[in-house]
Amino acid sequence: MQIHLSGFQIIISPLALPFSFSSGMAIVTTLIGLHFGHIIVHFKDHKSRVTQWCNAASLLLIKGWILHLCGMSLNKALYSLSYTCVTAGVGGILFAAIYTLVDVYEYRRPMFPLEWVGTHSLKVFVIVACNIWLLVLQGFYLKEPRDNITRLIGITE
Repeated sequence: MQIHLSGFQIIISPLALPFSFSSGMAIVTTLIGLHFGHIIVHFKDHKSRVTQWCNAASLLLIKGWILHLCGMSLNKALYSLSYTCVTAGVGGILFAAIYTLVDVYEYRRPMFPLEWVGTHSLKVFVIVACNIWLLVLQGFYLKEPRDNITRLIGITE
């Protein structure tokens, strides 16, 4: 596709539209997350926060499934609006559930691994991106090195 603007010729590649749509859905997801963060600022008691999160998440989940049933598939190579709504809805419900467990009922001990991963997220990224975790898991084996945990759970053969 070519566009002419006062003597300039702009050529848009066929891949530009899918990538810009994917970026747009990433921006929408970020704005939904920002909305969930604003609920913390604007509502002070736990009940109203959890209610607001569950209402917004439920509406997103319902909207995503309606879009899916109307033909906008959830399962595609790129983001779709239905996928964005469903994942944001599920994430919002999970966020409200964890908030309720940790901040309302003060049930913190089982959530310690999540706290540790959040605190050390850069270390976790490096460990996963460099496949260090795979090397560590392969170090635990039964009798022979090829009979390790990664083979047992199906990561390697």
